[in-house]
Amino acid sequence: MRQSRLLLIALAASAIVCAQNVLFLTGFGWALIHGAGIESALAFAPAAIALTVIWIGYGFIKKNVSSRATTSWFAALAITVVVLNEWLLPATPLRAWRDNRSLKGVRVLAVRDQPLLSAQGDPIGVLLSFDALGAPASRYSIHGAL
Repeated sequence: MRQSRLLLIALAASAIVCAQNVLFLTGFGWALIHGAGIESALAFAPAAIALTVIWIGYGFIKKNVSSRATTSWFAALAITVVVLNEWLLPATPLRAWRDNRSLKGVRVLAVRDQPLLSAQGDPIGVLLSFDALGAPASRYSIHGAL
């Protein structure tokens, strides 16, 4: 019974880690289509590390630990890996959902752009400026994206 609970926790944590990294899979496919080298596979490093920690922990606990608390300890390990993955990754489905939900109350007004020039007067980018109205008690992370 304990073994099946451990396996269930390992499978659930693995599925969550894979879901957290689904945006990196999309980015990897896009990078390969547009000529990036195989080194773009490094985008999978966070998922590989998280899955390795989960399954090494599973194997270690299954073979070496024989107490009643093993399920609790392994669940704590799996939850820690999932939470760290969510906290460290720049883009996850949960973060995207949370950002989209918080931005529904924001109105962007008067978007302006102008060339961004170097000290020599050469164009080096575009300066975007805008006015945004939102709920005063809310916190927003506003940044440009294409």
